[in-house]
Amino acid sequence: MQRYSGLLCLILLGLIYCPVAEAGQEARVTAAYIDLHSGPGKRYPILDVALKDEAVWLLKAHTDWFKVRNNRGHEGWVHRDVLVTRLGNPSGTPLAIEARSHERASERRWEFGFGAGDFEGAALLGVELGWLLTPNIKLQLDGARLMGDFSDGYNVALGVHMYPFPERRLSPFFGVGGGILKTRPQTTVVQANSRSDELAYVSLGADYFVNGRFLLRLGYRHNLVFTSRDANEEIREWKAGITLYF
Repeated sequence: MQRYSGLLCLILLGLIYCPVAEAGQEARVTAAYIDLHSGPGKRYPILDVALKDEAVWLLKAHTDWFKVRNNRGHEGWVHRDVLVTRLGNPSGTPLAIEARSHERASERRWEFGFGAGDFEGAALLGVELGWLLTPNIKLQLDGARLMGDFSDGYNVALGVHMYPFPERRLSPFFGVGGGILKTRPQTTVVQANSRSDELAYVSLGADYFVNGRFLLRLGYRHNLVFTSRDANEEIREWKAGITLYF
């Protein structure tokens, strides 16, 4: 499980810090000046400024920050709000900036993702396929491979997930669903039969929209497994993963 978790962390970091290329469009400063920061954030120091009527070129974007170059060859980062309010096209018209990632994400229709986590002490590797009926309602089909010390198996589930605030970059969700859990004990002493049980779940989690294609997802599920024995089982499940949306 540790090697899968390490690989997942590396991919997550790569998505977070991978800049999104822009078209290199030209713009002109319409305010008295704009500050050029050394990195994509207000905590980075100001290296230079671009003055009114000075030309700048948009090089690339990282979340809500854009790297620009002025006509003196100096480069720096400015926030999206600065571009919208303090820059314009060379013709004098307002500068058209692509919508924020999470705003575009509210128009998505399909999702495909994978993740890793814990299934009541067993390692979990899973995939997800989602179809959004509306920005607030999603049907999700998912499956997971379970690898424990004493048993392994898989589960498949179908659920309905609700997004009360789909327009937010950090968007919480909750859901309900059901499926099948199949397990097989790991033993060499006696012949062990596989067990197949139905389950129902409730889930809570949140999505964080990284850019115009990917989001990070952290979720918790409380599974109720309907066994053939006298008592049902309650299984807690945690999972973190990456999702591609389009």
